[in-house]
Amino acid sequence: MFRRLSFLVLVLLAWSFFGCDNLGVSNGNIVGKATLPLLPIDLPIYPTDVTLDGLVGSVKDNLGLAGSLLSNNYIQGFLDEVEAKLKKASIEILQPGTLSGAVGDQVAETFQTYVQVTRVGVNFAIANDTNEWVSVPVEFKLYLGDGDLVDAWSEDAVIPFADPQVNDGQFIVKPGESIDLSIDNVQQLVDTLNNSKKFGIGYKALYRMADFENGADVVAFLEKFGVCLVEGLIADDTSQCPSVEQMIGWHLTVKKFELVIEAQSDLHIPEIPGCTQFAQEYKLDLLKQACPTGGN
Repeated sequence: MFRRLSFLVLVLLAWSFFGCDNLGVSNGNIVGKATLPLLPIDLPIYPTDVTLDGLVGSVKDNLGLAGSLLSNNYIQGFLDEVEAKLKKASIEILQPGTLSGAVGDQVAETFQTYVQVTRVGVNFAIANDTNEWVSVPVEFKLYLGDGDLVDAWSEDAVIPFADPQVNDGQFIVKPGESIDLSIDNVQQLVDTLNNSKKFGIGYKALYRMADFENGADVVAFLEKFGVCLVEGLIADDTSQCPSVEQMIGWHLTVKKFELVIEAQSDLHIPEIPGCTQFAQEYKLDLLKQACPTGGN
């Protein structure tokens, strides 16, 4: 009776440290399932690339340039300069490496003692909030796991969500819509958590400005970029193009990003900061402006 009681106390203590959804015993080891959030809810995510390909005709028609002497190649060349400026502004708001650092910290805090991971699922939801500024569909791809594979954009680090909207890990989110994806187990993540010293995250978010079938809004684009385009095409100058501060609201938004981990031994699930606290911790003042009011 005493042994049974002692064993029960041991299991209850392990459960209290585990913070688990489920707890059991297998071959004498405490086995648990816990959910580990990786990034704050409502964290803004900005483009890694922007394509204005396919907008030349729309720009000429809507700006009254159809009969001008400006060639299509000249207009496309200037649009390429605008693309580069938008991409640079995006990097300035959410600096490269920040997400990998944050996710790596969460993983490191979780595994404070020896843990043998047996299963890792992923829950991921993201919303396209570009319609708050200029509606544009976004082509998205998530990389997660071994830091070296993520840094190399290896396909081995792409999460293979089994969803009809996903093709080789890539999917499109339309303006004003969200996509919610999950996968029960990713063996690459199991191996990474058990063996790798470096855990990383990367993403590619291509803003498809001329993808009208998926909700691109050329009228809204011209409202925001009209002066930039007219003066730029005349003087080859991007100084009148939207500033970083104007682009703060032009982003995707993380709605859920978590690992569902099954492991032997105990896990320590650390608290994750809200969006504002995240921006403060990583000294991202521009990103802080994009966080929801209240610091969530």
